[in-house]
Amino acid sequence: MKKSLLALAVLGALAGSAFAQTSVTVYGRMDIGLQKATGTSVTMGRGDNNVIGFRGTEDLGGGLSALFQAEMRFEPDTGNSEGNRTRPLFQGQTRVGLKGDFGTIRLGRGLTAVQDPIGGFDPWGTQTVGELNSYQLAGYSSSPLQGNAGNRFDNALFYNTPSFGGFQLNATVATTEAVIRGSDAVAVPVTERPYSLSGTYANGPVAAMVGYERNQVGTKFASVAASYKVGMANIMGTVSRQDPVVGSNINSFVVGADLGVGAGNVKVGYGQIRDVSKKFAVGYWHNLSKRTYIYTDVARVNPDVGRSVNAFDIGVHHNF
Repeated sequence: MKKSLLALAVLGALAGSAFAQTSVTVYGRMDIGLQKATGTSVTMGRGDNNVIGFRGTEDLGGGLSALFQAEMRFEPDTGNSEGNRTRPLFQGQTRVGLKGDFGTIRLGRGLTAVQDPIGGFDPWGTQTVGELNSYQLAGYSSSPLQGNAGNRFDNALFYNTPSFGGFQLNATVATTEAVIRGSDAVAVPVTERPYSLSGTYANGPVAAMVGYERNQVGTKFASVAASYKVGMANIMGTVSRQDPVVGSNINSFVVGADLGVGAGNVKVGYGQIRDVSKKFAVGYWHNLSKRTYIYTDVARVNPDVGRSVNAFDIGVHHNF
């Protein structure tokens, strides 16, 4: 009996040691609110992507660890998968890889080396009717053949160097295998090898990025962005250029600020895509806790051709 108890104790200790080296987290966010734009009725929708995700790491010893992340998105007002089943189930990302002194290398689907950091220089962080990320990108899409979210590569390798005094280099390279177009599930051939490169810096009040990318059809995109924190204000700007395979270059810029005011943040920004449209937005996000805030935003888009559009939203956002 004593030997059996001793054996169980040893096995329990070994199992506890093994599990202690592995970490798996379930996380997500919920965002839902009311939106109204010129010429449309009031609708219930999302100001941010709604997510359920799983991520984990395993300590392999010697400073090496394995990691994975799988992230699905859904529509909060109906419960359907995002895009009403026209997008992948794990639309956010599905990646597995290794991390060590050499940096981080992953395989799968995810935000490109340019798309991942650029949203940090939009006062709205690509969220709500106030977002200026579409102006940062000058209409560019990383995956134009797939007909869904245009800021990710499928079938890709992702590499990030370690951070050196705040500097980091990032690269994404995708294969040329056919991709699945979400709208009709048709396999579409890729004519150019997609790749994305960026350099980022974050140290103290200063953050910056420079990036260059080529997508599935050969369109090229370049961008430079920077931000500077002064007291409770974070002032930011982006200048971008899209070079399509056919047609003229498309230039854009965005300027904005995120101002801490009491328990919330006032956001203001302006974006312009030359010869296409201009957008001005202002919003207030009020923090109810570290994980929950309510928001309201107003935006006006003035296209170079056609009528102006005003938009308004009010909603609640919760991270878990």
